[in-house]
Amino acid sequence: MIGCDTPFEATTVYYNTYRALRATPAHVATFAEFRPLPSRARDVMIRFLRVLFGYNVCCFLGGSVVNYVAGSIPAFTGAVLYIAMDVQVPLQRFLLQRELTHTLLIGRDFQLHLLQIIWELDCFIYVLICESFSIPLAIYGIDHTAPVCDPRSNVDLVHYVWEYVELLPCRRYAMALVPSFDPTVSPHPRMFYLAHHRVESDGYTLRHNCRHCEITHRAAAQSFFSCRAPEACSCTMCCRRPPSLRAAATRVVYTLTFNLERFVLSVDTTYNEYVYAANSGQVNAMSLLPPTYPDVVVCFYYHRTTPLLWMHRRCPGAGPWNCAHRRTYTDMAQALEELISDRDRFWCGFCHKPLFFPPRCDVHYPPTPD
Repeated sequence: MIGCDTPFEATTVYYNTYRALRATPAHVATFAEFRPLPSRARDVMIRFLRVLFGYNVCCFLGGSVVNYVAGSIPAFTGAVLYIAMDVQVPLQRFLLQRELTHTLLIGRDFQLHLLQIIWELDCFIYVLICESFSIPLAIYGIDHTAPVCDPRSNVDLVHYVWEYVELLPCRRYAMALVPSFDPTVSPHPRMFYLAHHRVESDGYTLRHNCRHCEITHRAAAQSFFSCRAPEACSCTMCCRRPPSLRAAATRVVYTLTFNLERFVLSVDTTYNEYVYAANSGQVNAMSLLPPTYPDVVVCFYYHRTTPLLWMHRRCPGAGPWNCAHRRTYTDMAQALEELISDRDRFWCGFCHKPLFFPPRCDVHYPPTPD
């Protein structure tokens, strides 16, 4: 299974909640959805999802083809299908290669030609062909704890994957079919075009410092996303594009001004936030020190073309050289002064976030009990 130590529980929370709210007079949609653009790719992928729905498969579609349907990128490179694994179901036995088959026929219109298997991730890469249309398709199996997992859990599966699997610094989209909420009104399933609950990148967002997360999740999924945050990119998915005026104002008011009393130095704190907190006089000096103080350990990668520019491993332009720098301070004031004045040595040259935090997260490296 690709993912984490927390299996999917095959819940139907979103389906049940939405169905209950539809019965109220003041019904308000509870899903954040995007408006799909008409395209041949969208029509084919809808047909494919309907075929899987007919086999009672809990699944949803992601990848760059859904971002293309949402209009956030100009072209797509592939699709990702996440399936809640039930290997006792005949169709899934073939899709997940429990019965080794290089060519699969699904329904009357779809062919799958096997290209590669990555067993440790339960990942199966195919070429999906429908008439004259073809697209690379990666199928990932997701473990779950329920005896049976059906399409009522599709939206819950989307949010599970967004929470534990697709750790990418961009807005995420998904296409999922949900059974009819009232078969007496409409027997047909409803297609949801789901968008991630976070807003699209405002030029500030670039999260996750855990190497385990990057290796396990990001490396497996990013080849199916077109936007890789190049220096000149200006699309709405890119974490490097300049922030809008509204985003900048929101950042100052909510992230800087309102949070001074609760300021916490973390892996997501930017250099500007740190300087703002340090110069405000409202933040305790101990809250401004790295977690390893009096030792300050910097883990970094040299930039490919500018060796004096130190970066995180995940940031664009980082070279293959993994380096570390350590210094022990005896004077707190000196440490704080150098953290501000020596920006190039303590802060990433791309995302401007600290290099002195251990490259791990609480999920994969839980803190040891006292």
